[in-house]
Amino acid sequence: SIGAITSDEEAQAEPAVLVLGDKVKNKEVNRALTADLLNNLGLIYIREEEMPLAVVNFTAAGKLDSGDVESRLNLGAIFLRYLNYEGSKKAFEIALSSAPDNCTAVLGLAASQFALGERDDSQNGYHSYLDSCDASNAAAHLQLEKIYERKQDFPNAIKHCEKYVALVKNPPKDDPMTADYCKALSNMATMSREGPMDGGDELLPEDGMEEIPAEDGMEEI
Repeated sequence: SIGAITSDEEAQAEPAVLVLGDKVKNKEVNRALTADLLNNLGLIYIREEEMPLAVVNFTAAGKLDSGDVESRLNLGAIFLRYLNYEGSKKAFEIALSSAPDNCTAVLGLAASQFALGERDDSQNGYHSYLDSCDASNAAAHLQLEKIYERKQDFPNAIKHCEKYVALVKNPPKDDPMTADYCKALSNMATMSREGPMDGGDELLPEDGMEEIPAEDGMEEI
């Protein structure tokens, strides 16, 4: 039934949900398999834009199988998208406890920490992701630029600004992070040497929060 979901997803999703629901009710299904079914059911609910039901199924999958990583990643991605940063942080931490090298979990945790204002932990997480997973991830460089700028560490802010600009070949028209902005950081560095700059001590969740793309945060069926 999962394989029946083709280009006409809306027409095929409902019978798939019904078949999976029947299988989950089967008491002879083992916990790991049932968790896998619940995770797939949650993914179908995402396609149907039924996010509360997706959360219920991902949560149930995690309770059935404590080592299930996929459901934690999917739950964390939903929470991050809908600004439940404490929830996303917890989900990604649990995923990492079972899979310490999981790149999606590393990136998701860093994004959650960034939103919560946990600046040092977020910085370490983004560096870990760039070092071990994907050194060309533009979003990670962008977040590090913002962290270093808030810390008034302008050499590192400039470094990640320039890396971001080099990686984003077709930036959106309203993207404030441009080559000119990177150059402006040099002037800010000069000003900071002359005296402390206001606003360098707070990291607000809404300041440049980057969402994890769905394909990075959710496992495919």
